[in-house]
Amino acid sequence: MKLSLKTKKEIEKKIDKFIEMAEDLIEFSWKEKKDGEQEKEMTIYKERVGRTQIRNILDMATQVESISALILFIKYQIGRKQIPREWGEKLIEKISELEFLAEEIDKENKNEVMHEISKLFLGYMYRDFVYKHEMKELRNE
Repeated sequence: MKLSLKTKKEIEKKIDKFIEMAEDLIEFSWKEKKDGEQEKEMTIYKERVGRTQIRNILDMATQVESISALILFIKYQIGRKQIPREWGEKLIEKISELEFLAEEIDKENKNEVMHEISKLFLGYMYRDFVYKHEMKELRNE
């Protein structure tokens, strides 16, 4: 089902919110900690949450319309240790927040809206990750 023009406009109004949510998640994965154990844990995030993992999640979101299938894929990636558990759970939490926004946008077509905004959110997350990764690389040169 195609989204109505009204629904598309409502989605557009929330773009800044999706970007903010995406940036928060990437900031969570890059946050530097001072004590030894947490610093080591965050180093693991930097090594393990990479472009490929984020791109795989984005690709999955574009291939399936079911948010449950997307969440299951994220859990699968956590189980395979392709992404850290804490980061994956935070991602699932953000996707769950999107469900409330989808209902605000268009209650009758919540599933279609959810599919669309989850793709937007994950796309913004990927772009922010690439930017922050490149900036980190430049600082380390």
